[in-house]
Amino acid sequence: MNSPHRSRFPLSFYLVLFITLLLFFGMQALMPMLPLYVLHLGGTAADNGLVIWVFALASVLARPLAGSLADRWGDWPVLGVGALLFGGAPLLYSLCPDLVTLLAARAVHGAGMALYTTAYRAMAAELSPSPRQGEGLGMVGTASSLTMAVAPLAGEWVVGDWGFPALFKLIGGLGIGAFGLSLAMPRVRRRVV
Repeated sequence: MNSPHRSRFPLSFYLVLFITLLLFFGMQALMPMLPLYVLHLGGTAADNGLVIWVFALASVLARPLAGSLADRWGDWPVLGVGALLFGGAPLLYSLCPDLVTLLAARAVHGAGMALYTTAYRAMAAELSPSPRQGEGLGMVGTASSLTMAVAPLAGEWVVGDWGFPALFKLIGGLGIGAFGLSLAMPRVRRRVV
């Protein structure tokens, strides 16, 4: 009988972890720069709150749908669509000439985050060896905190040296790369207990 320490995480588990790190890096690089971008578009301090609210509302509304779709079709399609929207939405930001279009892009971004974050946790649990599922969930759960340590500084540096369009292209490019990697994920089905 294998001990929990002998059960190994498959390569696909580490792929989910890497994809998650890329997507959260983009999110954390964007967050401190977003209020400045709202001001750049001519928005006010109150508009900053609206931009955050639209993202959160879209995420809350999409999350039950994400769970239902994952139950029906499996985690992989939800993970892939979520990675595309969550990772690629920042590319839309550079196309926003005003606050109204930015709000629409934020709604897409929030829905993508709901889809991805619902599916990646379920997939990480499925890919973790049974005696190490808690450990696996703990590992993927560190992605946001880990990227928070470096990404905001990177975002500030990119905007300071090259401007907002460069930041949106950089994190959108990372997101599209994460989506591409998600296509290599196995099509696992949840274990029935």
